[in-house]
Amino acid sequence: TEIILPVKRGQEQKAQVLADELSKITTQDEFSKAARKYSAAPTRATGGRVKWQKFDELPAVLKPLIFGLAPGEVTEPLRIRNAIALFQLRGVEETLYTQPKVGNIDYLTYTYQSSDIEISTKLTSEVNHCDDLYSIAPENPSHILKHFSKSPSEIPVKVRNLLKQLDAQENLFFSIENKTIFLMLCSRNASGGETAQDLTNIRFGLRNQRLESYAKGYLENLRQDARIIVK
Repeated sequence: TEIILPVKRGQEQKAQVLADELSKITTQDEFSKAARKYSAAPTRATGGRVKWQKFDELPAVLKPLIFGLAPGEVTEPLRIRNAIALFQLRGVEETLYTQPKVGNIDYLTYTYQSSDIEISTKLTSEVNHCDDLYSIAPENPSHILKHFSKSPSEIPVKVRNLLKQLDAQENLFFSIENKTIFLMLCSRNASGGETAQDLTNIRFGLRNQRLESYAKGYLENLRQDARIIVK
């Protein structure tokens, strides 16, 4: 919830005193009444209520002010051009991860006789990117290099399960009869695709991002409150 107090020329002190009083409000009803009475923002008609905002998407200047507030608490007055802004935290809501649509997976297979130990060593030491295989294949005409771009449902189950273990540009070996297959994941497209992370890991990742944002906000608060002495 927000209150934007207009500051008229010559009335700066009066506006600041009012802002200081409003910053001491502790209830949502009282803050909404004040917004209807004093705010110059379009949200005045709705008691200063604004739509839900993601913490990461808040303006940088607001993050250290919002950080650490409990529901019902109000920020310190924030001077902006020709106005003073105050914000009240109505609540905090966690959002869950939404599984994106599955896209295509790009990968390569390089097949050769399992008895060829030399090429296995070469692949392990020299291939760091999918493109590297294109320089090795012409030197070995009997080997078979194939490039695939398929949706997960189109990939053979065994290969699909192996790809789940890989990040982009990672590889592994597996065997079928007397053949060795070098499998390398090139990319998963931007629309998602399968991932080795399960939902629990994704939630931990999102939580860590949120904690990192909070930590940055806390450090910003410390910087603002710090007394700097120049000798």
